[in-house]
This record gives sequence, structure tokens and C-alpha cells, in this order.
Amino acid sequence: MMDSKHIEYHFKAETSDAVIVFIHGIQGSPLQFDFIIEKLNGAYSIENLLLPGHGKTASDFRSSTMTQWQNYVDERVEKLQKEYKHIILVGHSMGGLLSIQSAVSYPEQIRGLFLIALPLRIRVSYPCIKNSLCVAFSKKDTNEIIAAARKGNSISASNPFEYLAGIPRYIELLKKSKSTRALLEKLPLPIVIVHSANDELVSNKSLNYAKDKDNIEVITVNDSGHYYYSQGAQEKISDTLEEFIAESIVSF
Repeated sequence: MMDSKHIEYHFKAETSDAVIVFIHGIQGSPLQFDFIIEKLNGAYSIENLLLPGHGKTASDFRSSTMTQWQNYVDERVEKLQKEYKHIILVGHSMGGLLSIQSAVSYPEQIRGLFLIALPLRIRVSYPCIKNSLCVAFSKKDTNEIIAAARKGNSISASNPFEYLAGIPRYIELLKKSKSTRALLEKLPLPIVIVHSANDELVSNKSLNYAKDKDNIEVITVNDSGHYYYSQGAQEKISDTLEEFIAESIVSF
């Protein structure tokens, strides 16, 4: 059973020379990947990261930076390249942006990227604002969407307005989103992008950067959003990742 706290999760599979690295998004949590890790069932080593400033208070989050987050991922990937023959990066939202940069900087053992809700173009929709306010101002999970958003938020605040102090980090996210678009062109390795048809934060225009790219496969899941994934969507994502890992490793 997975831990219910916002902490890193590490698992070493003695019979595998592959490691799957999970990277959450801004204000996100390692808990978001529970359904995927459980499906992998110990077949591969797992590194489920918690980025600096996350899993703590709004003040800790405000004091962290995009540079620190990227460095944290890069340092972990560089270390893992000395231990494993195969590395697959799985990123959700901003975690996908960090994964792309890391794959450009440290390409040696990285065999593929599995990017969920990749925010190459960001839009702030009414459902996004509504869900964020519900998480900030209410402790009740009125539906599955709010429950998923709360599970995917590792930042605590004694006062909901403390979250406003983190606005500079979101400005950094917008800049990161823009700079990452060009980096995608530099990656010849296999990439899967999972896009939710009803994503509240990621614009459909994000997929324009994957058009006509032979190495990029786009998977669309329905009845899902930025944090919430229906049971059917979870199964589709998990099954696709399992196949992707196996194919990426075999090709080497």
C-alpha cells in the first residue's frame, strides 16, 4: 500500500536494470502517480521525486525556484545514470517540462519520456479557478475532481491567501513552458504525450508542437482533467506506460 503523505518514494528492483523516474508538477505531489506505480507491480526500480519546497508550507514553496527544481531532477538523473542502463522519465504537467530539459542535458541512458498533461500552452479556465478555490477555501471533497486536485496539492497554508505569495513561481512556469517548446525539437528519443480532453489548465494548442513528429505519440483520455483521471483513463495510461517502457528498453 502506498504512503498517504507527500514524501519521496524509492524502490529498487534487484532483477531489473531499468529505473522509472516520476516527476510531479508545480505544487504537486508524488501521490499523483500511485495508480501507475501500483500497476507496474515491482517490475522496475522506482524513483518518485518530491521537488524542493514541496510537501511543506506555502512559505517553503515561495522560497523555492524553478532553477532549484530543474537542478534537483538533473542531479538525480545524473546519479541514476551511473546505476542503471535504462531510464524512463514520467512527468506530470511541469514535471514534463523538467523531464524534457533533463533529457536534453543528460541524454545518455534516458530511453524515453512519458509526459502527462504537458503544458506547452497554458490556459486558465473557469473550472481551473473554481477547483483551485475549492481546494484553498474548503476542506471538503465535494466530488472526485476536487478530491484529485487536493491529493495533487502538497502545499499547506494556514490562510488560503498565503498561496498568493507563490505567484512568482507561476510566472516562472509560464517562462518554462515557452522555452521548452523549442527543446522538444531537439529530442529524437521516443516520447508519449498523454492529453486530457477536458484539461482545465493545458490548452489543446500544446499538441501543435507534437504534430508531424515521428518519435512522438499522443494519447488522448476522456472523462479526465488536469488532476482527475477516471478509472478507464487510469487503466489506459498505466497500460500505455507499461508497453512504452518495454518497447523503449527492448530497442536498446
